[in-house]
Amino acid sequence: MFESIGWRPALTAAIGGALKYRRYNFILRFVMKRIALAAGHSTDTSRDHEYTDWTRVDRFADQALALCHHETAQTTRAAN
Repeated sequence: MFESIGWRPALTAAIGGALKYRRYNFILRFVMKRIALAAGHSTDTSRDHEYTDWTRVDRFADQALALCHHETAQTTRAAN
């Protein structure tokens, strides 16, 4: 997507997510189970599975905040 619109984000991260099997209807559960199997993840549909790396989420948030502070400081200096 970024290439097609010509935008280059200053910060990106692959964080992960979850398989919420118990919330899925039959068809979605079936499809997600096949995707999980191909990716080597759990196919136990009797429970949900959390794959989010919350430490990575925190680190990304800290980096994004630092980048915002840096950009704000540069903009402020340029305006003065």
